[in-house]
Amino acid sequence: MAAPMTHRKISDYNSYVMKVFIALFLYFAVILLIYQSTSGSEFRRALQIFHFIVFVQVILTVLSRYLWNQLTKPTQQHSSSSPVQNHKKYPDAQQQVTAPIALLTWRILVFTFLVLAQISLGIGRLLPAQTTPYTIVYISYSCLGVYAILLGVLLPIELTGFMLIKLGLSTKIPVVKGFKLFAVVTVTIALTIHGLYKASDGPVVMRVQIPVHKLPESFHGMKVVQLSDIHLGPTVGRRQMEQVVAKVNELRPDLVVITGDLVEASVDALAALVEPLQNVKSKYGSYFSTGNHEYHAGNVDAWFSHLEYLGVHCLHNKHVQIKHKTDPSDWFYLAGTDDWHAYMIGGDHGFDLDKTMSGTDTDHAVILMAHQPYAAKAALDSKYDFSLILSGHTHGGQFFPMNIFIYLMNPFYAGLYHVSEHAYVYVSSGTWYYGPPIRILSTPEITLVTLLAH
Repeated sequence: MAAPMTHRKISDYNSYVMKVFIALFLYFAVILLIYQSTSGSEFRRALQIFHFIVFVQVILTVLSRYLWNQLTKPTQQHSSSSPVQNHKKYPDAQQQVTAPIALLTWRILVFTFLVLAQISLGIGRLLPAQTTPYTIVYISYSCLGVYAILLGVLLPIELTGFMLIKLGLSTKIPVVKGFKLFAVVTVTIALTIHGLYKASDGPVVMRVQIPVHKLPESFHGMKVVQLSDIHLGPTVGRRQMEQVVAKVNELRPDLVVITGDLVEASVDALAALVEPLQNVKSKYGSYFSTGNHEYHAGNVDAWFSHLEYLGVHCLHNKHVQIKHKTDPSDWFYLAGTDDWHAYMIGGDHGFDLDKTMSGTDTDHAVILMAHQPYAAKAALDSKYDFSLILSGHTHGGQFFPMNIFIYLMNPFYAGLYHVSEHAYVYVSSGTWYYGPPIRILSTPEITLVTLLAH
């Protein structure tokens, strides 16, 4: 027979039920507020963002508690030693006073770091960059990056320790008290400094020559500059956009393509940041296709209109003919699709190869702009013949440990892939970065593609 619940257990159960009730009440209250203030596709977008934020905050809360215990527990173990140990450790009164102050200072630093990481996504949406990012946003997103790196360093060590215990080997390996914390923090700081420096140094020019099946001889040697994943918004501002435009113009491109994830917010918030794009100079113009972040940002159609105003042509499941300046009978198709996840917004948005390729023939080369590698894979598996597909999205993993997951999650990761006798895929590692201004084991790039008649 089950034992009766004690008064304390009943009280704890009632408290738990009340917390769940309050959480559900707030959840549905926010959904109702979103519903009343938006409509149609905007409601769906806002609801997706809300669910994403809730999911991320829950995960971060759980992980923050884990990190708090890991980062403060070794210090607590020192402070809770026996009086004899304390006497040996702190032989005089001054040291006995200093130790609690150091412990308190460390806890404040850890707590501040965890809070800044937790609020980074929210504060980044509230304060998108202007000429440069806001300091508080830059610091909070840097903390989010450190947060991920710290987990990437700490978890393998914890897993190794767990396996050693299971194998009965832990007692055979000498462990210096507090060494694990020191090693984890030192490695994390070193990786962070390297990553911050590499990201702030800006994109490098990545030069690649690609044979293009059916490309007319008159286009042999044509220079195409690919930009991707600039992510204007929380941590990328107008100054970084101007830096990109200056580098692009130095390359004297024939054609410029932007393969998605240009912006992180609405036209009203970021119009000034995108403005330098009107200064890009190329023989055949600049073209843009959407990434997933354009659909997170807001009204995509408003961005299409604004980019067209700046002289950037938007390929919204659409193709154009790029005709040679001196011999218009020589030409190839440049096509651009909506992002792989664009269907979530509804309306006439969605990855649609049939619409993109409607009216094309099979006698001319087709270069396709498709933001996500999954879209590139779908295009290769379709009935259409693509000579070259230009993608982005992965950032080359951007920083450790995200590199591992992004590599495993995508059919193409970074760089050039010769996927069949007459087809190539190039995946840009991104021109800047998303969120945390950190690059580890990846390089931001402006890609200079030289087309070879084949």
